[in-house]
Amino acid sequence: MSRRFHMRFRRSAATTTAVLVAASLALAACGSTTAASGKAASGKQAITVGYDNSLSGTYAGIGQPELGGMQTCIDAANSAGGVAGHKINLVVKDDGGEGATAISNFKSFEASNVVAVMGGVLSTAADPMAPLAKAAKIPLIATAFTSAQLLPPSPYLYGDGVTAGGNAVMELELVKQLEQSGKIKAPARVAVITINTEYTLAQRKDIHALASRYGANIVSDVVVPASSVSLATQAAQIAASRPSAVIGSLLDTQAPSLVSSLAADGSTPYVINYIGGSATSTFSKIASPKFLAFTEAAPTTVPVADSMIALAKKYGQSGQATNPFFTLEYGGCQALVHALKVCGPTCTAQKLPSALESLHNFSTGGLMAPITLSKTQHEMDLASQPYQWDASKNTITPAGPFDTYHLNEAG
Repeated sequence: MSRRFHMRFRRSAATTTAVLVAASLALAACGSTTAASGKAASGKQAITVGYDNSLSGTYAGIGQPELGGMQTCIDAANSAGGVAGHKINLVVKDDGGEGATAISNFKSFEASNVVAVMGGVLSTAADPMAPLAKAAKIPLIATAFTSAQLLPPSPYLYGDGVTAGGNAVMELELVKQLEQSGKIKAPARVAVITINTEYTLAQRKDIHALASRYGANIVSDVVVPASSVSLATQAAQIAASRPSAVIGSLLDTQAPSLVSSLAADGSTPYVINYIGGSATSTFSKIASPKFLAFTEAAPTTVPVADSMIALAKKYGQSGQATNPFFTLEYGGCQALVHALKVCGPTCTAQKLPSALESLHNFSTGGLMAPITLSKTQHEMDLASQPYQWDASKNTITPAGPFDTYHLNEAG
């Protein structure tokens, strides 16, 4: 790796429970909007923002909650007057997880004179849009850019989620903490399992590159299709390597099969997963304190979450509001709306980066860590906390004595 990762820690101020409910959501219509195109009812020209995400197919379960967070944020902003009386017109398109469709969608946004495009929960859709965004000089804020798009910072590209390399750091750091607390023997024997997206394969690559720095020995490495549900064969391969920890990136549909299949093979290592497999229903199905998963947003029981959930209910998104991807996009959208207000009602795509890069310790009220962007920092700096199942409370709780991981990545 040509870049360094730095971690700093803070003790979590919240010891309350995070309730992260799996979403089962209707498909958003392609090309739908949350405000009328052109002039708003006030007679003032609307500000148009494009939104591309994986709203159908394998990844709809995370793309749809992100859309819910974005729509709630935009609807609330418009109800509060928009940008100096100018409504924000959100144009929504579904890429179905396909890069070619994302490219077509972006070209449509460009033709609509959007000031920004947001979304991109899947790297196979986000990364193909990146060169178009730079060429068209339209800010693109995506959840799942691979690290290469943001490190070093590229003009017009911004991330509102932890990068693949960041996930690798957090998971390896947690393994190290488990080792130091005596929960696993040193040196840690680590098995890696990831789904086959660009983002997760980049995470896998970074795990391999960083493992020796954390004193971990990689004993097996498995890649599975995102569409796979039964992981019995892969679990047998991993169990044979006798790992003390399994780390990587599995979806909510996959993690229970891995853990149960490992147990059937007589293997009960710690399993550490990323946000894509962190729904409460996943923890409940597994029901083991040795299954840990990170979420990029703070616990949903912070006080400001009540108002966020109330807004979600008001704008028809209540079924999604406790999903971590909802919170992630809601917070990122708040930063975008603030930047649009700084930029003003005559904002253009070319003017918006200066407003985005003026964000310094922007607060979402505790839903996320304070957000800072600059010419040399295009990642929204998010806190991430590992959670585990607490059978006595029948829900998930912060994972024991571990600190909240506050990721700060520097080139």
